Amino acid sequence: MTEVEIITQEQALTLTAQEFYNELVNRNRGILTTQDQENIKQATILVAGVGSTGGATLDPLVRTGATKFILAEPGNYELTNLNRQTTTLEFLGENKAQAQTVHIQKINPHAEVEVHTSGVTPENFLELTAQASVI
Repeated sequence: MTEVEIITQEQALTLTAQEFYNELVNRNRGILTTQDQENIKQATILVAGVGSTGGATLDPLVRTGATKFILAEPGNYELTNLNRQTTTLEFLGENKAQAQTVHIQKINPHAEVEVHTSGVTPENFLELTAQASVI
């Protein structure tokens, strides 16, 4: 496959979802097999709590090629979160899952994100875990 030279955001946004994905994960070749890359792309990943630990997993997952997420988080970002969580001032007061959706889609605008601002509850536990291939 030939590399496409993309130097601006506008150029990147003209790519189809598949072209964008191919460029995004191009440097994974040699580290991940084609099948591993496809498995990552097809996996639906449930992240229950996107604060410190859960939030820290999102960036590398998106950059590795994960494209389907379920984010469950009832909390909002506070100033005290800035020292240990992947967020910025603009998201203070916002629900963490909704804010992380913006972050994910700034990396891959074709990523699919389902948000549950109630977090994982006894009422939605079975539904959320049944949709996920990775928790």
